[in-house]
Amino acid sequence: MRRAYPQRNRADAVAIQKEREERVRRLRDYQEDERRKKLEELRQHALAAQKFREQQELERRRHLEELRYRDEDKRSQVEERRKAIESAEQERREALLKKSGTR
Repeated sequence: MRRAYPQRNRADAVAIQKEREERVRRLRDYQEDERRKKLEELRQHALAAQKFREQQELERRRHLEELRYRDEDKRSQVEERRKAIESAEQERREALLKKSGTR
């Protein structure tokens, strides 16, 4: 009986083969889409990590600049106080010399 419908068997075999090829194609497409999605996620993650590192570096530089500014300001204040003390001491000496010279 099998030989009674050789074209039908052949048509069934062709249909089965086409269906199998279609499933394989869909699976490959799905896998390719998943691979693209994963690559895009990795790319986005890398960009976010780079942006975070750049932001951290910017904050670090700002902090260092603030520390430098504070240090410079303190040094300036110390220098002003030192000059004021020296000036007061010089005036005191001159006043003493003047006082002792008038005697």
